[in-house]
Order: sequence, then C-alpha cells, then structure tokens
Amino acid sequence: MKAQIEVGDKGYFVVHGGQRRYGKMLECEHCGKEHFVRNSAIAQGKGQYCSNRCAKLARPTKMFGDDNPMSKRTGEKNPMYDRTGEDSSNWKGGQPMNRLIKNLSIYKKCTEEVLLRDENKCQDCGATGVKLEVHHIKPAKQIIEENNIKSTDDARKCDELWDKTNLISLCVQCHNTRHKEMRT
Repeated sequence: MKAQIEVGDKGYFVVHGGQRRYGKMLECEHCGKEHFVRNSAIAQGKGQYCSNRCAKLARPTKMFGDDNPMSKRTGEKNPMYDRTGEDSSNWKGGQPMNRLIKNLSIYKKCTEEVLLRDENKCQDCGATGVKLEVHHIKPAKQIIEENNIKSTDDARKCDELWDKTNLISLCVQCHNTRHKEMRT
C-alpha cells in the first residue's frame, strides 16, 4: 500500500510508521513526474529522480562497442597484444618462492618440530600462550639465492633450508622486530 501524501501547516508530509515525515513535491529530472521527497533527503542532495529506474536511465551510458575508442584496437592494434607473463604490465614476478615453500608438508613438519623443541615459547621474550612463528636466523631468502632454488623440488632437497639449528621460535612481535633489524 502506497503512503498517502498530505498537506499540513508545515508543508507536505507522509505518515510513515505513525510519524509525520515532512518534505516537498519535486519534479523528476528524467521523466518530469512529480514525487514526494523528504527534507532529510533534500538536505543530502538526493531526490532528483522519482525512482531508481529514472536515476539509472539519467546516468550517462558506458562506452561500449563503436562508442568506445579502444574497441577498434583489437589484435595487433591493441598495445597489450601478445604481452603475457613477464611482458605484461600486470606481471608481479610470479608467486614468491618463500610462499610456495610455506605450502610444503616438510615446512609444516619442520615448523612443528621447532615449536616443540622450543617448548612453544618465544626465544627472545619468553612469551607463552601467544601465536608463535618459526624464524630463519640466516634469512630464507639468502638460502634460496645461494642454493639457486627455483622450484619446490629444489627446496625439498636443500638441507640448509630445513636445518633446525638455523630455526628459532618467536612471537609475532619479536619476529617483526628481528626482520626490521635485518633491514637496517
């Protein structure tokens, strides 16, 4: 049921949920139909259109097909033609090797063993009952470069990467601190 618009001593209003909502009668900028707009909507710069349909129809259309100047640049005329992988402007270097290594079962097993060895305690601040991470004392990035690791198979075979004497349990805060110190 549509709300009835009435005229009162303060202007137009509509009764909604037992309350009077004051507003004005405005003309739709698209179709010209007169419609009620609450004062609060007018204050927010709304109410130009009588419906969502008119608002959508009044918007400038997107450029498709022949209206879009880029649509004629197909095939070799397109500047991105045949630019894939490393040649693409969207290339981000592929997935980093350290992320691929963290998905290996040997990584998860090694991490569990180091956390058990360190008694689930941060080796820098002694915190327990917090999230712990396993840190490479000699950076994993350096090990990956020195051992020329290019695949997950190379990573599995690299003993230095899994050497538990190079691994230490740290809380997130201490782990971040160690990495900040390594950068300086």
